[in-house]
Formats: sequence, structure tokens, C-alpha cells
Amino acid sequence: MIFILINISCNRANTSGVIPQFKFASPEFDRISTYYVYDYVEKNHLIEYSQKEDYTMGRTSLHYYYSHNANIPSNDLRQLETMLEIKKTMKVYAHSLKYVFIKNSNGEEQFVNCLLNPQDSLCLFD
Repeated sequence: MIFILINISCNRANTSGVIPQFKFASPEFDRISTYYVYDYVEKNHLIEYSQKEDYTMGRTSLHYYYSHNANIPSNDLRQLETMLEIKKTMKVYAHSLKYVFIKNSNGEEQFVNCLLNPQDSLCLFD
């Protein structure tokens, strides 16, 4: 019984603080995902979280982590059909962007802290 409580408690800690908002996959399986993230969530947790998300080798996956009190237009994003349209819409909300994780077509990963590096091309949606 104690093991079950510890397991539930640990699993809750692994997923708390990150709230999925929007997911998009192109017909070629390039992906964009947005999340709200609380201030107490550590960088390593976000990297691990992103590494567990869907990825197709040869394609690109982008994960945008916004402040938990941001206002991501998820309903508007669901109406869009291309990654370019989505990025263009999300750029308007860049002021609330905290982190970006990218796994490129070669499987290489990069994590950018947009609070420390706001001029990084990933933070600017370039």
C-alpha cells in the first residue's frame, strides 16, 4: 500500500507544473506543441518532458513553453493548417515565452531559455 502511494506521488510530481495546450503535426510529421509551465519547474524536467513527446526521425519537433499565466490562443491555432501560420500567430505572444525545445531532423536537441536569450532565433520564431 505504501509503495502505491509513493508511486502515485512521484508520478504526479513528474507531470505537475507542465500543462499541455496545443499540438500540431503536419502531414509530414513535423510537430509544434505549446505548454504552460509554472516557475518552479526546472530546466532538466522540461528537457525530459520534451524527450518523451512524439518525434519522427527525419522531421522537426518544436516545444514552446509559455508562462503559466500567458494566454496562448489555442482555439485560433487549431484553425491553422501550416507550421508557418502557427509560428506567425505564436510570435505575437513571444513576450510570454519562457523556453523552447527543438529536436531537429537529425535527432539533435537544443533547449533555449528565452528569458536569458530573448534574441535567439527560436525565441523570435525565425
